Order: sequence, then C-alpha cells, then structure tokens
Amino acid sequence: MAGNLSTMRTRFLGSDVWLELDRLGREPDKFIAVPYVSNASAFRFAGGDQLITNASREAIASGQTSVPLLLRAAIRGAQVYSLPDLHAKILLTKRAAVIGSANLSQSSRRLKEAAVLVTEAKLLSHVRRYLHALLREAIPLNVAELRELSNIPVVRPGKPTFTAGRKRPSLLEALRTGDPLLNTLGFFWYTPGGDLKKSVVRRRAQRLGVPLPHGQRWEWYETPMFQGAVRSERRLSLNRALVSWEAKLDRDELISRFNPQNDRAVAFIDAFRHRGFLVSIVGTSSFRTPFDMRRDRQALARILTAGINASSSLRRTLSSHRLGLITGPQLQRMYQLGKDAA
Repeated sequence: MAGNLSTMRTRFLGSDVWLELDRLGREPDKFIAVPYVSNASAFRFAGGDQLITNASREAIASGQTSVPLLLRAAIRGAQVYSLPDLHAKILLTKRAAVIGSANLSQSSRRLKEAAVLVTEAKLLSHVRRYLHALLREAIPLNVAELRELSNIPVVRPGKPTFTAGRKRPSLLEALRTGDPLLNTLGFFWYTPGGDLKKSVVRRRAQRLGVPLPHGQRWEWYETPMFQGAVRSERRLSLNRALVSWEAKLDRDELISRFNPQNDRAVAFIDAFRHRGFLVSIVGTSSFRTPFDMRRDRQALARILTAGINASSSLRRTLSSHRLGLITGPQLQRMYQLGKDAA
C-alpha cells in the first residue's frame, strides 16, 4: 500500500512510481515539468494546472510529445508551456512532489523508473521555486498555437508505419502497376563522401535539440545550403520513408548512373544549417514499407539509369535539384523512359 501522504515524509519510489504519479495526477492545481508527454490517460488536466514540456517541432514530429494531449489539456483550462531543453521530471501538487526519471509516456510505464516522493513543506517550497524559474524561460502555448502545431506530421523512426500484405510487391512491380502507395515514400540520390565529421554533426544536432537515436543508429547527408532549404527538406521528407540511390556523376557533374538503392528505407529525423551546408539527419534502423526493398534492385537501377539517360532535360533537372529529391512523377517518368529504351 502507498499509504497516506499526510503521514509520510521523503520516500523512495521504485515499482510503485506510477501508483503515486497516477494518484497525484488526479489532484487539482498540479505543476508538472516533464520533457515528453505522449500518454497521460490517468491524469486529469483542468484550470489551475500548469504543464511545462518539450513541445519543439522535433519532439512533436518524432512522436515523443503529443499535441492532441496538450491541446485537450489547454481546452480544459490548463496552462501549457514549451521548454525544449527541459530534462527534469517533476510533478508537484499542494501536498507532495514526485521527482524522478519518468516521462508521461506509455513506454515509460514499461520501463524501470525510480523517483523520490517529497512531502516536507520546506522542500516543496524549493521545488515550487525551481518550477517557477523554469516557467520564466518557457514559451506559453495557447489553444490556437497548439492547433497550429497539430499540423506537424508525426513519424516514429524505426517503427512500422505500414500494414504489409502476405506478399509485398517490389519497387519495380509498384512502378509497373502505378501503385498509389509510392506516394508514401520519398526518393533521393546522393554521392558518397562529405566534408563534415560525424562528431561535428552530432554536437551541432545536440545543440539544436535534434532527437538523435541512441548509439550510431543515424547517418547524415550534406548538400550546399540555399534559401528555404531547411523548410523545404522538412516539408518534403517528414512522415515519409526515404529510399536512397547512390548516384555516379560524369565530368559535367550530371548524373550518369544509379547504383541499386539501399535494401531498406530510413526515416527522416531533421535538417539544419551548419557551415554552409544543409545537413539532413536520417535514422539507419529499417523503416517498414509496403514494398519489398530487396527484390529487383539491380533491374530497377538499370531501368532508371536508362530512363534518365534517355532524356537530357530530365537528367539536367534531377542533377541540379538542390535537395537531391526525386518526386513520384519524376520517378514514374524515368521508369517509363527506361522501360521503353530497354
């Protein structure tokens, strides 16, 4: 049993973390600071509650922070704030505070979390002062602003996002039949090598609050920066699995050949500017697609190469495209030209 809060002093919470969090989450006039809020089904948000979280574009796009949840809280009268560099996890009520490791997420409920329950008045006053200090740095979000944030597409790197049938067609078969699911993918070409080091890219990403996957499960592509590049990259790549081809260039810096695409699709994480480059971060965990990425890779590369070489205008257009992105219609045209040339 958790016991009566009024009779308890500071106490360690282990397996009973969520018992106390859910209990306090139903109390009025809560003051919460937690980086990621994606599941708070046991909490009752209303007028008098204050919630500080990481409502950055990156946290929302990766699914770590749920805008619908924040919006419902704001509609019910809670005050919602965003603080992207927040890492503390604190729940404060008039009677007690829980300070620990748990985010308000479904995954956190499955993890081994720990916390300290505080009820002494002097310590609670210190906690409240700290939360008010965070509040002075945070950005308030009203209902209209949260509705605007709800337009950000959400993609969870490395998680299945498509329902596969018993037998998935290859990309070549999808192009042959004009499968509309091709619009769920993004296609781009790249050339190997680069000027930036991974350690440099990592430091820059961390400084900007980009949510990099753990370990080495991410990669980057760099292209020359131009006006509106970051916005364009985010708009074209978010919420799509990305399929990449290595491209060979000729002496005129025009694409002359596509090598077979990677045998997996990856998820776009974010893009930012650094040292005159547009740096695009992608996860390297396989991203589930409705297509078989391994079958017919060689044949598809040959057909697309024949297609681009059959049209000098298309070849120049793709080669000069600053982001290296290939739209669905361009891919279809390359396929048709290559098939006719074969």
